[in-house]
Amino acid sequence: MRVETHQGESAFETLSAQWDELFLASGASPFQSRIWMHAWFKEYGSGKTPFVLSFWEGNDLVGLFPLVKTRAPWRTIRSMGIGPSDYLSILSMPEEARKVAEEALELLRIHKKVDLLDLHQIQETDPLAHLVASDWEEQAKCFVLNLPKSFVELRAGLNKSLRYEVDRRQKGPYKEGRAQILTASDAATGLQYWEIFKQLHESRWKKRGLPGAFIGKAGRFQARVVPDLVEAGILKMSVLFLDQKPVGALYIMHSGSTAYFYQSGFDPEAKAASPGTVLVAHALEHAVNEGLGTFDFLRGDEPYKARWKPETLRKNVRFTMALNRSMGEIGASVNRVGFKIEQSIRKRLEGKGLLA
Repeated sequence: MRVETHQGESAFETLSAQWDELFLASGASPFQSRIWMHAWFKEYGSGKTPFVLSFWEGNDLVGLFPLVKTRAPWRTIRSMGIGPSDYLSILSMPEEARKVAEEALELLRIHKKVDLLDLHQIQETDPLAHLVASDWEEQAKCFVLNLPKSFVELRAGLNKSLRYEVDRRQKGPYKEGRAQILTASDAATGLQYWEIFKQLHESRWKKRGLPGAFIGKAGRFQARVVPDLVEAGILKMSVLFLDQKPVGALYIMHSGSTAYFYQSGFDPEAKAASPGTVLVAHALEHAVNEGLGTFDFLRGDEPYKARWKPETLRKNVRFTMALNRSMGEIGASVNRVGFKIEQSIRKRLEGKGLLA
């Protein structure tokens, strides 16, 4: 296997066609796509240098590991995509995953002029996580639901109260035609629906005295990436309109055989219409009809996700390694403290985003 390194933003252009081909062939998560990663660098890349490892068998790209280098306060190689990305494992063909992970870890461990290696949001089932099993820390939990062949079968497995909310789609304003769910089909509509989504998301969290997930860079990043994701057929941004007023919105992505539930927003005054539950039911039915195999609720094991009876609670892990005995060990210690604070804050917030 041949390994090449690509430094600087030109890596996105140099590897553009092969990256897109590998992404589609591997069925990886949207967070590993070139579209997502390049938009992330555009918004979060200040003070960072792209450092992308590519793995080749002959002329075939079989693996890609997007990373970034930073120089202050210590020289670090980190996962590209930290923050808004729920999965940051190596992008690779499944049959090459173990070999690619071994090559990547070996190369990174002996990299010169780097103090710290800091890898985030690696799925515990990933070969890379197995290789560093004694050193990783749990970073997040993700519910995953295996989809049946029909939505009727899925509905039958829900409890009575949730079935009642799901069935609102055949009653009241839904039956009368006053409520409808529309999904963005082009870049312009995607951006329009993103703005609706953001407003609804923020209004819900403001009721709890919290700013929501899309302030500052996070919001600018999404405004940048949403149109391209819609155009690529990855993002299914849906809005629920009630009497022509938007009362709910859902950010769902499809990639490979999986639907990814990223975030939701709804009008707190519209709880009687159960906009959040209705939108998730709509997304689940669409995923089943598309023949997808799994519905991934992504980071957070909030109770409202558990109501849908997911079979799997998958863990994401973080791996930090000092490559330099002085600065690297200091950086690793500081990182661990920061990580504990971050986890404490997340634990307090999780469970407060209940869907109506």
